[in-house]
Amino acid sequence: MISRTICSVVFLSLAFGGTALAQTTDPVVLANSCSTCHGPDGKGLPNNPMPPINGRAAPAMATALKGFKADQPVVTIMNRLAKGYSDAEIDAIAAYFANIK
Repeated sequence: MISRTICSVVFLSLAFGGTALAQTTDPVVLANSCSTCHGPDGKGLPNNPMPPINGRAAPAMATALKGFKADQPVVTIMNRLAKGYSDAEIDAIAAYFANIK
């Protein structure tokens, strides 16, 4: 009986634990996917055409990301990525990178 209860708790934790993580507003977690193309902390990568995004003004970055979300302009992958974030999450990401010098 205890074993069945433990298994149920573990299963429910695994099944619903990812939902809480996916809904985080922690800008560090939200910004992780940006580092793939824009480098760690948004500082760029050597020999990579993607621009660094650290230190940019938060309002300008948020406007650009919200534009990508609305398909204005249509670019490579940014439109698809931006659609995965709420406006509040975009604001948090923009503020995060603005504070990295």
